[in-house]
Amino acid sequence: MKESLWKTATDLLELIDSGDGREIQTLHNRLSSELMQDYITNYPTLLSNVVL
Repeated sequence: MKESLWKTATDLLELIDSGDGREIQTLHNRLSSELMQDYITNYPTLLSNVVL
C-alpha cells in the first residue's frame, strides 16, 4: 500500500509539472478508487470496532 501511494504521489507531481489537467483528473479518479477499495475491504473491521 505504501509503495502504491508513493507511486501515486510521484505520478501526481510529474503530471503537475507537465501541466496536463486532464491527466490529473484521471489520477484523482484512480486514487479515489484505491481509497474506496480500502474502505470497502476494511469496513467489516471498522464495524467490529464500534461499541454500541
